[in-house]
Amino acid sequence: MAAIIEGGVELIFCNKAEALEWGQCKTLNEAIDSMRQFSERFVITLGDEGAVTGDGFQLHWIEAQPVVAVNTNGAGDM
Repeated sequence: MAAIIEGGVELIFCNKAEALEWGQCKTLNEAIDSMRQFSERFVITLGDEGAVTGDGFQLHWIEAQPVVAVNTNGAGDM
């Protein structure tokens, strides 16, 4: 992965599965440590568990908000 983004990037945005794959990690904490090597800022979405974001100084854990799906048609990004 390092060769692809030599020098780092401004922001990494991914889901939990992608974060674990990123650093070939088994735990979310390992993935976070791996991401910090390439970017001070990142967001990892965790589905119904919310999200975690790093701002270069600290981690922020964001709780998911319960919702009722009205229409599940589409790419899932709405």
